[in-house]
Amino acid sequence: MQALIRRATPADAATLAALGTFTFIETFGHLYTPEDLQAFLDASHSEAAYAALLSADSPYALWLAERDGQAIGYAQAGPCGLPHADVRAEDGEIKRLYLRGDAQNSGAGRALMDAMLAWLLADGPRILWLSVWSENYGAQRFYARYGFEFAGEYHFIVGEQRDREFMYRRLARLSCSPVCCWCMACSTLRGGCCRWPCACASRGLSPNFLIIQACAKGRSVPCRA
Repeated sequence: MQALIRRATPADAATLAALGTFTFIETFGHLYTPEDLQAFLDASHSEAAYAALLSADSPYALWLAERDGQAIGYAQAGPCGLPHADVRAEDGEIKRLYLRGDAQNSGAGRALMDAMLAWLLADGPRILWLSVWSENYGAQRFYARYGFEFAGEYHFIVGEQRDREFMYRRLARLSCSPVCCWCMACSTLRGGCCRWPCACASRGLSPNFLIIQACAKGRSVPCRA
């Protein structure tokens, strides 16, 4: 059964605390002493911590993946807080993406990732960041498929332990919507739709338009207007 993805609300704080605690222990619990693990969970995965993230004035957004009414995964996105010299105030970050072990390879991870990207890019293209444990190779391959590339590393602190953490970055991508239209017959450049008049009519020429698109490859395609 396909997972349902929905935006989390303040009423989901307890659910997220339980799910965040479970998935972190399931994924990384073996790396830490009980004392370090508990200190991290108390600080980062308590109900109060999620309530703050879900508050009206929070700059973050969270999503839940549910199957048969049960939460199987969650995600969090917001402004970038990574310690990289190139991070700018307007950059976004994929901050968390976790699934229960029995929900892996179900498509829920991709659906959560897509929801985060849609939210982060709702106001237009911008640079996106994330961090991933240096030995989490599956996650690194997953993020690479979305165009994220290695950009540096730092230490992620869990109690007294310092983990080697990789930072990944994806540069801003322009959409493939038309941004201007070039008439190759009269050499007129128009912004926007090719149905706008060019200079051909006054010169007795037949328009021959080319849409110039702003996309990752900077391609141009013939006008279909």
